[in-house]
Amino acid sequence: FLQSSNSLILKELTNLSLCQSPYVVQLVGTWPEDVYLHGAIKTCQIILMELCHSSLRDMVQENRCGLEVSQVKTITAQIISGLDFVHSKGILHRDLKPDNILLTDMGVIKLADFGLSTKEREDGILTPQMVTLWYRSPELLLGANNYSKAVDLWSVGCIVAELLSGRALFPGRTEISMLMMIMEIFGAINKSTMPAELHLPLLEAVELSPRSQQDHTRLGMFCGGTEETIDFVGG
Repeated sequence: FLQSSNSLILKELTNLSLCQSPYVVQLVGTWPEDVYLHGAIKTCQIILMELCHSSLRDMVQENRCGLEVSQVKTITAQIISGLDFVHSKGILHRDLKPDNILLTDMGVIKLADFGLSTKEREDGILTPQMVTLWYRSPELLLGANNYSKAVDLWSVGCIVAELLSGRALFPGRTEISMLMMIMEIFGAINKSTMPAELHLPLLEAVELSPRSQQDHTRLGMFCGGTEETIDFVGG
């Protein structure tokens, strides 16, 4: 339950209620109720959610050498289906990571935790520095506030690599270390390689010199190194 004054969670519930997809965790119901909390009676909002038994984080921890490509393809298809529905409602999730992707006892994928989700705005201006660091796209790392749904797709790509390898693709501790790790695979990040319409206030404030050119084979090797894996992540 939550105190009814918590506007962030109420926003989460509003966005979640718009996403009635088989691949999004379902909001069963909410209702106000007086409860004894911190020494006083307070009106709180009771929230009943669809039951899910585990998450992709649990799956990664149980499969330290990574999952089979066929299994990851099935999971990815469900994630994309759920995310496509969320995006069709004009909503950005903004915190996709293994912890926030749940599984039912039947193994169905459910996108969850819409706490950082937001509706698209006509002026295109959104809050910068969203998404958990390891799953944050280059434009967010560079301070963009006019980003798009593409930030969610970047997170999905990081999750797919983690499922295949059993470890995080970009486990950076800071924004700079994240950018350097990203460039090891995708090459230089500068004005010529980033979309011109993005406002990137930190781009000129940091010195980004990759040690190598773009190399998707490195990504395939990270994810297991088999021909099937390299073809999958390269595509």
